[in-house]
Amino acid sequence: MPARGNCRVCDNCHLNARAPRALRALVMDQDSRGGLVFDGQRAGEQIIIVKRQHPWVLARVGLFVSLIISIIIVSVYLFKASPLTSWIIFGGGLATLGWGSYVWYGWWNTIVILTNERILLIDQRGLLSRTVSEVPVPKIQDVSFTTKGLFQTLLNYGAVAVKTASSEDVMRIPNVSNPYHLHQEIMKVAQKTWSTPHQT
Repeated sequence: MPARGNCRVCDNCHLNARAPRALRALVMDQDSRGGLVFDGQRAGEQIIIVKRQHPWVLARVGLFVSLIISIIIVSVYLFKASPLTSWIIFGGGLATLGWGSYVWYGWWNTIVILTNERILLIDQRGLLSRTVSEVPVPKIQDVSFTTKGLFQTLLNYGAVAVKTASSEDVMRIPNVSNPYHLHQEIMKVAQKTWSTPHQT
């Protein structure tokens, strides 16, 4: 297997050292040893896991886009739409494809990164809006995960909540693949901090 540097990347995250550079998320890159790095990574900070939202989040949009385009094609060829109507339908199809691309862009660039020092949640909202949330590992007090409904149970995805010392501060990571796996990885990192005496 090719080297992955300091990153133990799971099978569902779709970010690995073999992926072409152009296909990886904007915040990720590859170092000279073939491992993953990201913008703002600190000296000595090691990536433990990288995850995206479950593909079903994107598949729902893909199914809707496919349905609309299929309806457009059937309408044009079966009902012999006029040239003007055809252009209007064609424009609607392009708009639907554009919306699907917009949703895909947000899904592809929404990532959670767990390192030995912190949890980073990069939330891409739209083309020009990106929110980055961070929770330092020493401040983690509790980690929980939930799966709701038939699809989340069958497809194994759900939400992970990370609570800090303040009861009001909660990082919620929605629609993540295999939430139990992410929960366990966060707990492993946090427990190392809990078992280390704090220097005063």
